[in-house]
Amino acid sequence: MHSRNLTYDVIKGLGILLVIFAHFSNHWQIENIFFSFHMPLFILVAGLFDKGEAHIKDFGKRTRQNAWRLLVPYFGTLIYMCLISWIWDAYTGEETLNRLPLVRLVISTGDFYATPYGEAWCGPLWFLFALFITRELFFLLRCGIRNPYSVLLVCTALSFTASVLYPLLAPMAWNPLPGIGMLIFYAIGWFAHQRHIPAIAKVLSIIAWLAVIYWYLWGGAAAHLDMRTCHANALEVLGACGGSLLLYGFCRYLLSALEEVQTWCEHRGWKFAPAPFWTWCGRNSMLILCVHSFDLVTNKFAFIMNWATALSPWLATLDSAWLALLRAAITLLVALLIDLGLHLFYHLRDLLFPNNLEHMAQSI
Repeated sequence: MHSRNLTYDVIKGLGILLVIFAHFSNHWQIENIFFSFHMPLFILVAGLFDKGEAHIKDFGKRTRQNAWRLLVPYFGTLIYMCLISWIWDAYTGEETLNRLPLVRLVISTGDFYATPYGEAWCGPLWFLFALFITRELFFLLRCGIRNPYSVLLVCTALSFTASVLYPLLAPMAWNPLPGIGMLIFYAIGWFAHQRHIPAIAKVLSIIAWLAVIYWYLWGGAAAHLDMRTCHANALEVLGACGGSLLLYGFCRYLLSALEEVQTWCEHRGWKFAPAPFWTWCGRNSMLILCVHSFDLVTNKFAFIMNWATALSPWLATLDSAWLALLRAAITLLVALLIDLGLHLFYHLRDLLFPNNLEHMAQSI
């Protein structure tokens, strides 16, 4: 029995925190550094765990699994956004009750759409819909192409084709192009599991990432890598892999250091377990993304910030980076409450509706 590699949980946990921090920090330097790899990081990890053979007869089963894992959270969060927006607006009278929240249900990308009811967007939730498209298309490619190098080449060609076509089809709802554009990172992650990546390639990717950061901060780059709009050139793609690789190395060191500290504390009878926090963030990264999307789109967590500022006026004097950390803490707290609620629901379900007598005996 293989033990779970906690490094990938830590890297996803740290990655989702970087996403939240970058969205709220109002420092363009920080945003450019994090945006250079933070979304490709999740795609690379998803591709790395795409294992097993691909057969066309399994396409229906695969589609149902992907829909349950990605589309159910996607639509569930959007529907919840609509309900909360309507209830909140009706109760507070802050806005005229309109159909704007409902428009978000047909927006598949993170672009702002001008509608008769105002500007609509779905926030970072675009990633779930795009990843569904990526998984489906990649599975079909693997069914028809058996050579890993050919799979990587075709995915690269499709991704750069999507970057060319996106400006022409950007206003289209249910736009599949972000998902197609993500294929190159998904394929690289999958290829890294199939074949050994030479050390020279890893070094070059890190050098490319440093070059991209220099270009973003001091080279006058017009825009940073953006998977939502399929904006990525060859240097940015290679650099995103290098940035993800560096973060992976840092997370391995972080996990090792936390385990040593935990062991040292246990020898002295102290209870100290910081590693589970990072692994929890990684295992619940999708839940955290949904909560963060709800916060970004509806801005309903702002009242918590306003309440905290009213109690402690000194919070208003803090730099935006510290306020971003506070906003991230609120997001994690809400996600934790939802996670605990789901665990309680599943436990009650198993108690009330056991699958068999053995399960019932264990529950009793």
